[in-house]
Amino acid sequence: MEALGEAERSSARVVLLRGAGGSFCSGADLSELAGEDANDRDQVLQEFGKAFESLCDSIWNLDLPVVAAIEGAALGGGATLAFCCDFRLSTPDLKLGIPASKLGITLSARIVERIWSVAGRRGTADLLLRSKRFGAREALERGLVDEVVESPSSLEARAAALVEEVSEGERGCVAAHKRLINELATAGGVRQGMAGLPR
Repeated sequence: MEALGEAERSSARVVLLRGAGGSFCSGADLSELAGEDANDRDQVLQEFGKAFESLCDSIWNLDLPVVAAIEGAALGGGATLAFCCDFRLSTPDLKLGIPASKLGITLSARIVERIWSVAGRRGTADLLLRSKRFGAREALERGLVDEVVESPSSLEARAAALVEEVSEGERGCVAAHKRLINELATAGGVRQGMAGLPR
């Protein structure tokens, strides 16, 4: 989050979010919680959930457009981070999914809202109720990613080209449009349907 704040205070016009080692983000490692009792596990998950929600909010509310360059796996929190970005590019070996239900983790209404803003009702149901994992082709067809590059080696070049394209816009105008787009994405039926749910 500190890096995002620095970017916003600088002369940067776009933020590029990508992983390392051939994977965008495979989600949180919960193996260390296996030996914990239920109360301790729930507390750790709650604290992690709050911190992760703050990170998602920081990306979503950033005045700068954010490009997710997704190589390989974007699972769990990794998929959610990608959905908070303004543009999503992926490699052909994409694995996109959120197995929260299988892990016994209930997501907050705000996180579900972020997923819904991209995936819609059907996609959100597939991701959260079925724990469906999407490959690159289906993710592109369903609008979960914006573009699939030809190979992992071409991801960096395509991301750089998109960053340059978005950078051509006047910074204040782009920021205002991003705020409007995000407000519309979470308005109406989505916001009303979540009224009264814990956030």
